[in-house]
Amino acid sequence: MLPWFACVTVQDVSQPPAMTIPETAQGAIAAARQLGAQLHKVPPASWTVQTVEARTWPNGCLGLGGPDELCTQALVPGWRIVLSDGSRSYGFRSDRPGRQVRPEPQ
Repeated sequence: MLPWFACVTVQDVSQPPAMTIPETAQGAIAAARQLGAQLHKVPPASWTVQTVEARTWPNGCLGLGGPDELCTQALVPGWRIVLSDGSRSYGFRSDRPGRQVRPEPQ
């Protein structure tokens, strides 16, 4: 009878892989933190970045225009940013430089 061996691979899952935040997203992240602070009464420095993704929005309202709002009908390069205040996560959309930031509906 041949011996039977089991091979087990152990992976450390205690630390998620570090996220690389593009340098060009820093202005948009800062603006999203400021908006989050205003909306949710949490200091800007308390927000942690969960994700930053480059996106192209369908219009000047970043795809979030209301029925009474006029939006430019041009594609807008920008970012989708998810921030956490420690208890909840919130999505934000911005243009590339971060001059326009909008919260995503919850």
